[in-house]
Amino acid sequence: MAFAQSAASCSVNLVYTAEPVVPPAAVPSLSGFGLALLLLGVLALAWRQLAITGRVASLMMGCVLALSAMTPTDLMSQVLTALSLDSSSGGTLSITGTNANTVKNNTNVLLKITALTPGTGTSLLSPPTDCVVGTQLSPNQSCTVQLACASAGPVVPVVTAVDDTASWPAGAVGANSDVTPNDSYPPGSLFTLQPGGTCTNSSVSNTGTATYDVPGSGNCTVNYQVCAPSPNAAVCSTAVLTVIPVVPVVTAVDDTASWPAGAIGATSDVTPNDTYPPGGLFTLQPGGTCTNSSVSNTGTATYDVPGSGNCTVNYQVCAPSPNAAVCSTAVLTIIPVVPVVPVVTPVDDEALQLANTVGATSDITPNDTYPPGSLFTLEPGGTCTNSSVSSTGMATYDVPGSGNCTVNYQVCAPSPNAAVCSTAVLTVNTKCQYDFDLSWYYFGTDGATHVVGLPTDALVLNTIELTIDNGTPFASGFTYGPASFTLFDGVTSSSTAAGLSWVPGSAGSPPALTDENTPVHVRYEGVCGGGGGNN
Repeated sequence: MAFAQSAASCSVNLVYTAEPVVPPAAVPSLSGFGLALLLLGVLALAWRQLAITGRVASLMMGCVLALSAMTPTDLMSQVLTALSLDSSSGGTLSITGTNANTVKNNTNVLLKITALTPGTGTSLLSPPTDCVVGTQLSPNQSCTVQLACASAGPVVPVVTAVDDTASWPAGAVGANSDVTPNDSYPPGSLFTLQPGGTCTNSSVSNTGTATYDVPGSGNCTVNYQVCAPSPNAAVCSTAVLTVIPVVPVVTAVDDTASWPAGAIGATSDVTPNDTYPPGGLFTLQPGGTCTNSSVSNTGTATYDVPGSGNCTVNYQVCAPSPNAAVCSTAVLTIIPVVPVVPVVTPVDDEALQLANTVGATSDITPNDTYPPGSLFTLEPGGTCTNSSVSSTGMATYDVPGSGNCTVNYQVCAPSPNAAVCSTAVLTVNTKCQYDFDLSWYYFGTDGATHVVGLPTDALVLNTIELTIDNGTPFASGFTYGPASFTLFDGVTSSSTAAGLSWVPGSAGSPPALTDENTPVHVRYEGVCGGGGGNN
């Protein structure tokens, strides 16, 4: 609120300084008032001597003379306001009001009035003022200041309406703005709509709320006036509210999504890269190629993924009312992902086990091809008894007394390719050990070749052990024809002889035995059913 300032009082500033020389004290003298009193006393003494008529005349004469002897200051002395000058170094005294003011020097130095400057309001010096610029006051001496203030006029309120601006979504109906915050006006002022504005359906409440419809584009205005309350209702001010329509930005951006080929009811959120105001509405648009496609009003697309080749979902997003016509479209492209089929290739295996072994095991994995995490299982159709296959590829079975048996197994890729499988067969062959003793004579040192005959059906040879009865193994020099083999000491020999032969001195010397008839124990392994012999 604001009001125009009114002069309710006035003042003047009396500036004084100390004079360097103090004048001599004044010789006592009778003032005009004292002379009047003295004259009245004299008249009293003569009273008794005059006749009644003379007395009356004389009394009237004395009063006139006494009054004529009084100065204007003496006449005002009973209504003066006492003020004092208290600083011996000078200063400024503010004098306020319309009464006569007596100004007294309360210091012990001579003071001089150097200026009389206006204070508040409009003031005039009027009689009996005798405190003027240049007046000197001795200690305890006084002078008079009489002010006349210009009369105060009525209080006029300040009313100032200031232009405003407001921004609203384009097309908004019944938008409103408070136009009061930047206006100056007294309480109880009245706001009204003024002609000339361009906003449709505009109004202004008496408290300053403007209501209007926002155009779809381009600014519009609401003109208003504010007037002070009675009795100053004619004090008014006008201003303009400019309404700026805001058109929302809607930008849909194309998307891509990848899903396994053939997936049904796949979904994608198409909103993250789109620009739109809160409350924007998403809808499916024609022209997409994905089957069973839809788009929720919040922007979730649902569709079936083709087995191969891309497909599309077309969608649109629009701003909310009142800007539902502001829209943008985009395309979601679906890329089917064809899974890589892992390679699973198990290879048939063979194992040679001692006949009648219970719970024999074979690792069937080394020659198989499969991805990590694949699963091995037993398959029906095998002939080995008590057979099983662990998930990691370890086959367990009982070995028959002769011949062979089989373990069938399958290996499958891990999920999601568990249907990618392949099978293979583990064939278990039986073997037997044959033991016999020879005389050291047959391993003589005569330089001739001595052949230990072996059965011709011992075609699957695993090991040959030759041990002298005292525990000394032969060092080298033994061959089994027609195939080459490695003896227990790592020496490889070969021969076409159909048996085990020893050639003294060819690959080392046999142990230094003195008795050529020292027994030599021979063990070999082969297909069960063979025999042994010697030459």
